[in-house]
Amino acid sequence: MHLINLLYDEVLFKFSHKDGAVTSISFLTDTGLGQSIMASTSQDNGSIILWDLNAHKILAVMDTPHSGKDVTHLSFVLNEPVLVSASDDDNSIKMWLFEKGQLKPRLLRERSGHAEAPHMIRFYGGLDDPNMQGARNLITCSKDGNLRDISLLNELQSMNFSKKKQLTKIHDGLDSGSVNQFAFSQFRENDWQNVLTCHVEGQGKAKDSVHAKPYLWSTANHSIAKVQPQIKTNVQSRVTSVSITRCGNFGILGFANGVIVKFNMQSGKERGVFTLDHKSPVGETIHKAEVTGLCIDNLNRYLVSSSKDRSIKLWDFYRCKLLKSYQTDFPINNLCYSPVSDLIAFSGNDLSMTILNP
Repeated sequence: MHLINLLYDEVLFKFSHKDGAVTSISFLTDTGLGQSIMASTSQDNGSIILWDLNAHKILAVMDTPHSGKDVTHLSFVLNEPVLVSASDDDNSIKMWLFEKGQLKPRLLRERSGHAEAPHMIRFYGGLDDPNMQGARNLITCSKDGNLRDISLLNELQSMNFSKKKQLTKIHDGLDSGSVNQFAFSQFRENDWQNVLTCHVEGQGKAKDSVHAKPYLWSTANHSIAKVQPQIKTNVQSRVTSVSITRCGNFGILGFANGVIVKFNMQSGKERGVFTLDHKSPVGETIHKAEVTGLCIDNLNRYLVSSSKDRSIKLWDFYRCKLLKSYQTDFPINNLCYSPVSDLIAFSGNDLSMTILNP
């Protein structure tokens, strides 16, 4: 980088980035700090370098301001000690405030979305609003690892569910991995945790470990809950599908080995394992492959489960006993229940969608 006096057409001094080509430069125009600062970023770096133009040296380095992703644009707000940075890779824009006596600025505010395409989106809210009578939020998840609440009325209210503090207490700070599937109930959002998630399988040492466990969250404070599922049955498999009753009292976990378990949402304690009949041993694999979908009717009478073993099973929810079983021609990838018509829709590996009246 060359700083040139345009009046005299001469180079004053030079700076250089060692990590790659410079992609963005901006100058501080505010005079309240008493400093002459230039901010720059380079390709394949992910950091913002602040230069002291008076001393001709680096003032400070902002490491990974966008979670390690490349910073694509920098700009100081005119006559204000505020730096705006943006990144295409993590889909966010941030404002940084410079203060006297501090080398590095602090994060003032930010706007962000998912860094990767969301793979599950559900409407949430509106039950307590007799005027609008419609959902006011979206709950979404993506492979970027974030569970997000998006406000449809005010973007300022959109936020990610926080997980760092509680996971540090329970799991020594291990990340929960990206959310594979989630379920929620709106009726108990102010009483106890009302969102249930399952996560992708971990890699290496984390395989079938913390990354594959289910977690409970609260929409009241947008964070992971203190109470977590306490499954006593020795399943020895990761959770692949989840569901919550409409009343918000029970959560259902479907495992990769075909087992389905019911637990209490308030206490997290196990409340039953779904078995073929009263003679079946507890924890017997009821599906022969991974459970891919779970649905419960509005009155908690029936549970419907789907699996990659090409079967759909109808269960008595309270007795945890099998009522009916349906066979399909292809493995089932997804399952959806309509509370209005009591119909089931599912998609298979043959790229088809089927409607079933159980």
